[in-house]
Amino acid sequence: MAERKTHARVTEEAEMKLVRFEDINGRETFVNPDRVNHVSDYGSGTTEINFGDKQASVFVAVEVSAVASTLLKAGS
Repeated sequence: MAERKTHARVTEEAEMKLVRFEDINGRETFVNPDRVNHVSDYGSGTTEINFGDKQASVFVAVEVSAVASTLLKAGS
């Protein structure tokens, strides 16, 4: 009697949250709040969103308090 082997593939669906901002050049920028390391105020309505690497930042034309609040709400 031949043995039957069954192979099952289990896949997990990852849920990724993205928050939309407009960068300082007017382009749409989507940020994963789980990847944000810190946000910094650069004055005059400009905020840096940093992802833990010097080259991995985005500058948005939004006050730092609004950026932080939006990211905290999305990360919950």
